[in-house]
Amino acid sequence: MKNLIITFVYIFSVSSLAESWPTYKKDNHRSGVTAEALGNLKPLWQWKSIAPPQTAWSGPAKWDAWAGNAGLQSLRNFDPAFFVTGQGNDVYFGSSVDNAVHCLDRSTGKEKWVFFSEGPVRFPPTIVDKQLVFGSDDGCVYSIDF
Repeated sequence: MKNLIITFVYIFSVSSLAESWPTYKKDNHRSGVTAEALGNLKPLWQWKSIAPPQTAWSGPAKWDAWAGNAGLQSLRNFDPAFFVTGQGNDVYFGSSVDNAVHCLDRSTGKEKWVFFSEGPVRFPPTIVDKQLVFGSDDGCVYSIDF
């Protein structure tokens, strides 16, 4: 199997700075909705991972012991991409490839910093005040001041 390269392309409206996107799909309701006007979208930069995201489970669960259901559809497909959060000039994402949270400069795509955990980070961090909060497959919850 060839080593694939995943490309993360950050696109935003050139007419205004994007509003904060502090958690997965913007808010606690996972609405994915913003009041921002999109205007002309164009790729500004790209970030390339050394490998594609690593899935935690393959295929759907065979059954739900709690509810007694069998023949379930896959509900755990949260590893197909590196999902982002952002605030100000920073973009954050967790990586199941290198067990880290990355902070990129929103304007240039250059990495500002990286924090490594002891296991895959499958979800983007949530921004709470001046902290990034995220979980890792190492069983820990992390809070990083920024």
